[in-house]
This record gives sequence, structure tokens and C-alpha cells, in this order.
Amino acid sequence: MLLHDTLLNDDGYRSGISETKMCSCGEDNETVEHFLLKCPNYSTARRDMLDTLNDIWINSKQRKKWKLHITESLLLAPYSDSVCFTRTDNSRIKEALFQFLTSVDRHL
Repeated sequence: MLLHDTLLNDDGYRSGISETKMCSCGEDNETVEHFLLKCPNYSTARRDMLDTLNDIWINSKQRKKWKLHITESLLLAPYSDSVCFTRTDNSRIKEALFQFLTSVDRHL
């Protein structure tokens, strides 16, 4: 996902395995960002993931210095995205992402 080499339609269209870039929801191109953060098809799973991320943020010692901004980069490479997360936070963010990916049952 970090390299944008997935089975999502946007990547598949570029490589010739999808006929369209559009997501099945019909709202936008099926990019990694759309899939992880915006697609209504996965709103329940995403809500669970975001709840976990908010819990991590609330318990972070750096939260007073930084505002939580959830991005594709934060989810895919949390430790490199921001200095405000510890290695433990990094692991918990990855676990939340993997839980999301497992619950949406998509081949990526």
C-alpha cells in the first residue's frame, strides 16, 4: 500500500488490470487514501480503527504539543510520519490498521 501497488482500482487501472479507477461506492477513485479514510463501504470498520487511534492519541504524552491528523502516511508508516508517537504507539497504530484490513476482507 505504501508503494501504491495494490489491487485497488486506481492502481489496477494504471497497470491495466482494472477497467476503471472508480471505487464501487461511486464517490471517488479507489485510491489507498479513499479506501483507508473515506470510502463509505468500510465506515464501520474505519470507525473502530479511528476509535483506537483516538485512544492512542489520548494516552500519548505528546498530545498537548501536537494535533492528531489522521492521514494515509500515519496509518502506513506511523513512526516516520511524526515524532509524537512512541514505538509502542507505532505498534498499536499498525495493529489498528491490520484489524481494519482484516475486517474489510479485501484482497489488496
